Amino acid sequence: MGNRRLALGRLEALVEQLKRELTMGGTELQGYRRTVEAKTADYEIVEADSGKILTTEGAAGAVIFTLPTPTTALKGMWVDIVQCADQNMRVTCETADKIISQGSLVIDYIENTEAGLKVGAHCECVCTGTKWIVRVAGVSASYWTFGGAL
Repeated sequence: MGNRRLALGRLEALVEQLKRELTMGGTELQGYRRTVEAKTADYEIVEADSGKILTTEGAAGAVIFTLPTPTTALKGMWVDIVQCADQNMRVTCETADKIISQGSLVIDYIENTEAGLKVGAHCECVCTGTKWIVRVAGVSASYWTFGGAL
């Protein structure tokens, strides 16, 4: 019976610890939320943008998002980009032929200029270390133009 009480006491202590905030090397994980930032003019994406949702909300004109040249240090970096204004939007890379999308390994840019179908179109960009995989939502794939060496 004593072993059961000891085990129950240990279990209670573990449950109590779960109720506290989780601290990992000085970083706290509390009610995780994604960072959303509006960009109303051309914007060069940087490593600190990893994990963010970048939008065009409030843009009065076309917006070009430029991904950094892929490097091993950027491997695993990702951003979501969403058109939130009825304006043209382009996603490109500062180095040509570094985007993989829609059946090609050498795309220079993707853009959405489709009248009436701009708002809500989005893409996810993930760095492999040597390229950017740019995935567009299946329903919006036909809205996008894929430019460069297809």
